[in-house]
Amino acid sequence: MDEDVTKRIVDATWKKLLIVCAANVATPVIYVVLGVVLLKSGFQPVAEPLGGDVVQYIFAGLIALSVLLYLVARTLRAKLLTVERVGKYRGDLGRVAQYFTSISLVTIAMSETGVIGGFILFLLTTELLPLAVLAGLSVLCALLMFPSRTKLEELVQAAVRREDDASC
Repeated sequence: MDEDVTKRIVDATWKKLLIVCAANVATPVIYVVLGVVLLKSGFQPVAEPLGGDVVQYIFAGLIALSVLLYLVARTLRAKLLTVERVGKYRGDLGRVAQYFTSISLVTIAMSETGVIGGFILFLLTTELLPLAVLAGLSVLCALLMFPSRTKLEELVQAAVRREDDASC
């Protein structure tokens, strides 16, 4: 396999993942900015005022859900992005890159659950602090879930080696 082709596939896949990660980091910030704009415009809560304890329980539940989904996504990614899993795409570097991108997108997207819940909580209560905290947690989880370029290169090289083995 031509080394230049391998490098181009890795570079193209990496650029796509950088764009997705940037968008995933920007989304929680957009939710917070939207919340501030709504507050400045005189937005009123959608629901009847919730008791302080209820809001705290919902907030704690959303934090727990965010952390749980982060751990699930991390485990899922570790089990799915292995050389053995990529072995079925022997020599098809495009499929390896597509597989890597798909798994990375799904696991990074799981980090947005908390901020979406935080925005819904904001719409119910107009409390900006829980939204901001959950947005920060979502950004942190997205950055921690971002895959390494080394892992991508390792998987592509494994597919190249398997193709070379098959041609012998």
